[in-house]
Amino acid sequence: MSLSLTNIQQTMFDAEVKAAYQSVGNKLRPTVYTKTNIAAEFIQFRKVGEMTAELVTYQDNVNYQDPGYDKVVATMNPYAAAGLTATLQELTTNVDDRRELAMLSAYAMGRRIDQNIIDVMANATLPTENVIPANFQATGGNTNFTFAKVKEIVRIWDDTAVDPQNRFLAISARQQSDLFSMKEFTDSRFTARGPNAITTGSLDGSDNMSFNLIVIPTMLEGGLPKDDNNIRSCFAWHRRSVGLGFASDIETNMQPKLELISYLVVTHMLMGAQVIDPRGVIEILCDETPS
Repeated sequence: MSLSLTNIQQTMFDAEVKAAYQSVGNKLRPTVYTKTNIAAEFIQFRKVGEMTAELVTYQDNVNYQDPGYDKVVATMNPYAAAGLTATLQELTTNVDDRRELAMLSAYAMGRRIDQNIIDVMANATLPTENVIPANFQATGGNTNFTFAKVKEIVRIWDDTAVDPQNRFLAISARQQSDLFSMKEFTDSRFTARGPNAITTGSLDGSDNMSFNLIVIPTMLEGGLPKDDNNIRSCFAWHRRSVGLGFASDIETNMQPKLELISYLVVTHMLMGAQVIDPRGVIEILCDETPS
């Protein structure tokens, strides 16, 4: 045996690789109106207006009404997450590096979809009454998430006849912490449907006050926007008020790069999102300044 053999011996790796804590994404995709296989650079979402029933007289002509079909346009944007895995280096480990890269890139795609949905709501021009200020019904300045703000969301939607089905509310962990102190969100008498915060340790996926709660974690892509004054923007929306289109859905490819003796792992998609009806979107401003 060569005396120098120990210098080149294989180093053993644990097969169970620990990925950094991160959101797997795709939490918001099921909550919006989605169209796939769009063979175009843009996608148009249509919003039909309203009609009223009018008093008429017998044998008289009726007035024709045109509810209108307003359109909003979403641009298809390409996204990709790529990584290289060395073919020869893989032989020195018992880790499936290509599989790990594919998983991480898919997570990145899922988070990007969520971020696009958040961004179009944050950038939309909402009716004034659809923005709940940080100091809503507060006597001592701004507040985080209060039950008064929860009730205001319901009031706005009920007043504008937003369908009580398919209502969603996205909050951060700080807002969830405040909701934990409200019996309306933890007491089983109020939360008979779906997961319970006490048994699961989270409000994510629970059904309260006619909407489904989604907890958005900290994400590299940005997450729920927060300004320099610690004011977080949370959003409530109805499924049909936000549109999401895919010209190419999430797809992962692995290609050999012979000149690099590596494999290129690429996950990509072509998609766009847009707010269809601003009346179905509500921005809730919450103060996350530590008390």
